[in-house]
Amino acid sequence: MRVTLAIIILLLVPGLPYRASQANYTPSFDGEEAFNHLVAQTDFGPRPPGSDNLTKCRNYIINELEQIGWTVSLQTFTYMDTFITNIVAEWPSRSPSFFVVGAHYDTRPYADQESDPTDRTLPVLGANDGASGASVLLELARVLPESIRGSVEFVFFDAEDSGNINGWDWIVGSTYYVDQLD
Repeated sequence: MRVTLAIIILLLVPGLPYRASQANYTPSFDGEEAFNHLVAQTDFGPRPPGSDNLTKCRNYIINELEQIGWTVSLQTFTYMDTFITNIVAEWPSRSPSFFVVGAHYDTRPYADQESDPTDRTLPVLGANDGASGASVLLELARVLPESIRGSVEFVFFDAEDSGNINGWDWIVGSTYYVDQLD
């Protein structure tokens, strides 16, 4: 049985046994680059599950990962008559992935939790909730030392943020991902 562990990779890197192989490598997380990923995602507009905007965002994420050498696969399924797609990125190596680092890239269909009732029917752009997490993952995928990339799997979850809207549950994509583990 494959054992996976979701972690924050920044906390993990200093303690990994690969430290000696990183002696000449200094990860340089570029906040501006991460912010550029955030802007690119929000430029697509609100990205609720099943939307054209989410498909455009998915294609952007896939393209960015493939450009830096990650192998991308899509985990697709249907939920509440909506086509859902998790993006899974693995480094092309023979090492099994021991660590899963994930974030969701979808947005809520509308802002039902807003304090001002007049804003509760507006779509959610999702800069902070959706795009920011995916942006950090994209930048981490770029800066991780190649010596440890084979131990990490990045997962961009779909259908995480629509809970309590039209009968939807929360964390649909990540639940499906975990249910498919062998």
